[in-house]
Amino acid sequence: MTRPDFEVAIIGAGPGGIAAGHLLQRRGIEDFVIVERGDDFGGTWRDNHYPGLAVDIPSLWYQLSFNPNPDWSRLFAPGPELYRYFQDTASKLGLYDRLQANSEVIRQQWDDSAGVWRLTIRGRPDITARFVISSVGGYVNAKDKIDIDGVTSAIAEFEKTLVTPNSRFDQWLLGRKDALTADEVAGYTLFKDSGCVACHNGPAVGGASFQKMGVVEAYKASSPAEGRVAVTGKDADRFNFKVPTLRNVELTYPYFHDGAANTLTEAVDTMGRLQLGKKFTPEENAKVVAFLKTLTGDQPTFALPILPPSTDATPRPKPF
Repeated sequence: MTRPDFEVAIIGAGPGGIAAGHLLQRRGIEDFVIVERGDDFGGTWRDNHYPGLAVDIPSLWYQLSFNPNPDWSRLFAPGPELYRYFQDTASKLGLYDRLQANSEVIRQQWDDSAGVWRLTIRGRPDITARFVISSVGGYVNAKDKIDIDGVTSAIAEFEKTLVTPNSRFDQWLLGRKDALTADEVAGYTLFKDSGCVACHNGPAVGGASFQKMGVVEAYKASSPAEGRVAVTGKDADRFNFKVPTLRNVELTYPYFHDGAANTLTEAVDTMGRLQLGKKFTPEENAKVVAFLKTLTGDQPTFALPILPPSTDATPRPKPF
C-alpha cells in the first residue's frame, strides 16, 4: 500500500473546511492538508463583495460553535466582518500552516491498488491522501452575471419548497376514512363520474396538460386572451389553456385565466356547462365544492431574509 502525501485532504477552506480541520485536530489527527482554489480561508465571504452583502440568519447562529464571537457589530453581520471572523478562526487554530492555497481540484480518483485518493490539481502536482473530506460550498461556481437561465433555476428551486402535502384528501387516500365527510366523498364521486378527472388528474389534480376552454359551449369573456395560439400561431391552439392544479384551489381565487369566476361555486357551474355539457344542481355543486376544499394541504413556511436598506449609492436593478 502506497504511503500518501497526507492522511486526510480537506477540499475547501470555507467554514466547512475550517470546521473539518478543527475536528481532526481534536481527534489528534495532524497529518492533513486543506486544499483551496482561492488564496485564503473564508469561502464565499472571501469571494463576494457586492454592496449590502450580509448573512441571512442571525450571526450568533451562523458562527462556529468552537469559536463564539460576542462582538458582532449587528444581528445580521456584513460580509467583510464574516470574512475577518473566519480568517481569525483559522489563524487561532493554526490552520494556515495546513493550507495549500491557489490549488483547484479538478479531479478526485480512488486508486484501489495503492489504497489512496489522487487529487488532480490544476497546474500543480497531484496530491494523494488516505481520506478526502469535501467541504466545498454549494455556490463555488457562481456565475459572474445574472442571466435568465440562472433566474429560472433559482425560481424552480424555490418552487420546490411550495409543496403542500397532508391535505384531508391525501389522508383519506392513505386510509383514514374519517378524513372526509359523506358530502365530500359524494363530491369526489361526482367529480370522477362527471368526467372532471379527464383533465384534473395525477398528484397535482391537474397542471399536466393544455386543454380547450369551451369544449361543449363557447367561453364568452371580455378578456382578449386566446390561449396558446398567441405563442404557437396555430389556430388549433386557440383557447387552449394550461389546466391548473386543483391543489389548494379554495385559496387561489379568482378562477380561470381571466379571473372571471369569483367563487368555487361559480367556477364549478361554468366548467360543468362548458367542458362537460352538464348542469350541476345546487346540491351537486355544493358537494363538488366541498370535495375541492379537501385538497388544501399544509402551507409552506419559510423565513424571508431581511435585506439591508438601500442607499443612494446602491446599484439599481437593470431589466434583461
